[in-house]
Amino acid sequence: MKTILVDVTPFDARDNVLNAAVALAGKNDAHVVGLYVTHARLAFTGLYSLTSPYIHPDTSAIEVTWRAKAEEAITKALANTGLSYEFRHVSTIPSDPMDTLIAQVRLADVFITGIDTDWNDNAVSQSDALGQIIEGAGRPIIIVPEKSDYNPKFDTVSIGWDGSRECIRAVFDAIPILRHYAQCSLISVNVDRADMDARRQSATRMIETLGRHDIVASYKNIKAHGSDIKALRKVGEESDLMILGAYHHRRLRERIFGGVTVSILNSPPCPVFLSR
Repeated sequence: MKTILVDVTPFDARDNVLNAAVALAGKNDAHVVGLYVTHARLAFTGLYSLTSPYIHPDTSAIEVTWRAKAEEAITKALANTGLSYEFRHVSTIPSDPMDTLIAQVRLADVFITGIDTDWNDNAVSQSDALGQIIEGAGRPIIIVPEKSDYNPKFDTVSIGWDGSRECIRAVFDAIPILRHYAQCSLISVNVDRADMDARRQSATRMIETLGRHDIVASYKNIKAHGSDIKALRKVGEESDLMILGAYHHRRLRERIFGGVTVSILNSPPCPVFLSR
């Protein structure tokens, strides 16, 4: 894991995502790319409507100030670390913000961002915007929750284990990260009795595979009251990182009926590594 792309566009999440990126880069001697996305923030005035193709001049001036602050933030975070880094400014004008983000994420080992972004002005929900990146880029992302004074730790990592294609892809994508954690646990929730043996066997095989990468892991099946999502949230609250396969069902179905991925994207209980 040698190229870490970190979203420095939003104000609210910038410190947290930079803290996560610097900590991970330090473990892997990785290059950090601070990505700032400029897009058309339209002013709601009599002259500039939501459908106007023009950018309000005052808004453009503010954009320049925000961009300068973002570059200052990544320089401050990395200047004395000995790590290599760069500030990358891209514009989504006149292209679609999602297409621009996806093109950038495809070229990195991992993308780190917060739950609130400033590169998407339309009515698409935050979880759906991140979902488009997960599906479109084919690269893992780490979602960092908004916690004051966030301090990355490498103590406990939990893997939501169901043996699915998405889950296994996430585990293999996360191997460069997993080896830095003191405790690694594969966690299943409310497994049906008929599936118990198969689930335990698949977990055992994965634990053996991880062992060949010098990663010591264990397996646990949790019998929880209530929904699986609540149980996974509880696991996340007690972890420093959670690994999940994204969108076991199609993203549209999860948007309509709900699902683990959408729930976690909307409100992650801890930093969450998602891959598909």
